[in-house]
Amino acid sequence: MRARSIAALFFLGCGAASEPSGPRPETADAQPATTASGVVIADAAQPNIPPPLLVPEGTLDERIERASKAMRDTQFGDVSVIIELSRLQLVRDNHVSDSDGADDLSRGKRNAQRAAAVEQSPATRLLLALATAQSFRKVPGSDEAQVRAARLKLVELAASAVPKSEGAIAAATRSLEGFIALEHGDRATARTKFESANLLDPELAAAWAGLGDALRSGKDYPRALEAYRKAAALLPDDKGIEEGMAMSEKGVALELPKVTASSAASIGNGEPLAPAGGAAPSCSGQTSRSTGGQELCAGLDMLARATTPKQFDSGAIAVLSGYQSLRSFCDQKDPACGDFVAPALLAAGRGFRSANLLAKSISAFKILLSNPSLPGAKELTQTATLEIADQYMNIGVFDEAASYYERSAREGGPGFEKARDRAAFIRSAFQETGRPAPKPSSAVCPSPLLCGVRYLLAERRWAVPKAKP
Repeated sequence: MRARSIAALFFLGCGAASEPSGPRPETADAQPATTASGVVIADAAQPNIPPPLLVPEGTLDERIERASKAMRDTQFGDVSVIIELSRLQLVRDNHVSDSDGADDLSRGKRNAQRAAAVEQSPATRLLLALATAQSFRKVPGSDEAQVRAARLKLVELAASAVPKSEGAIAAATRSLEGFIALEHGDRATARTKFESANLLDPELAAAWAGLGDALRSGKDYPRALEAYRKAAALLPDDKGIEEGMAMSEKGVALELPKVTASSAASIGNGEPLAPAGGAAPSCSGQTSRSTGGQELCAGLDMLARATTPKQFDSGAIAVLSGYQSLRSFCDQKDPACGDFVAPALLAAGRGFRSANLLAKSISAFKILLSNPSLPGAKELTQTATLEIADQYMNIGVFDEAASYYERSAREGGPGFEKARDRAAFIRSAFQETGRPAPKPSSAVCPSPLLCGVRYLLAERRWAVPKAKP
């Protein structure tokens, strides 16, 4: 499979990628770039029907192996395959390590991040929110109120980034919002969310199970039992749903957690901290002796006129292709590599961002950071650093986002306090308190959110694309 455009040099969770040294972007035989750790991200292919490998046949292990092979065979280019593989890994949740992660949880989260980096769709963003919630399950410190609040805030941010949709995905998103509300102890909001989800998709078991939780927490046992039974019919043999039915029959109320609001002012709604881009830079008045310089300037002109994602993508690709041709001039500090090159790389990163191609966006900004000797690059360092942090924040790679926010804060400049505070907030969600871990709960569902995430991951109806007429 040939890559449709420049492959993103993007290694999730393992620091900055170096500047590309392989084939130039957009060559006829271009292949997705591979980092030192073997992670490849290419553009998304969007099939009209689910590939045969997504048919739910065979054991869970067999389905994961089939999906893993398909992801490699398609060079990470089929997002539906990545989504299904991530979902299955998060469902299996075993502790066997391999080259792609220490366990299924880390592999599933990484694949969710890959999918969201390649394609900003309701399914990829919902999967990322579920993976984010699931990932905190094994991080020590969840008994600390402030730590739990910080983690829940990050899950809320991930859920709020799911684009508007309809049908099963909309119902699943609404259900996740309901489970988050239950985690806050907000029974009324949760019930409203679940009832809305039931209307959007009556076949989604998670919505009925969540409604049962909301009703049982309010001691409405008959209606809770009815909701649980509907969930059980759609998702048989689930221990959490069975426990909900048994407790409803016994008249045992669900005690909701009380996760209070954290000091979230330092993170807000996750809005970008990088300054607005403004108009694309121009090569006006610049003369270039190289074909690469002319191509780069043509790309800038394309970005200045771009109004659609495809146009932004094409303009940014032209800029990077021109830069690749200019590299030898830049290495030799030749005047042909003028002070328009560094701003052009920044504009390329923003162009990819405008096209919602976040993996490519990160790659372009990292190219700029890895070439500080370019004329004018130093003045753009903090902006590029914040852009990378914002994009990692956007796709839920929170630890990498914190690293780049910290780097920006160390560099000083406008807004460094916000970058510092945001990094500290993110770090607080991952911190280990040093206290002994609490004794495991005897309940099947240690919290409404964790069981809700499990229900949603178990249901493939929102994750697998339907055939188009």
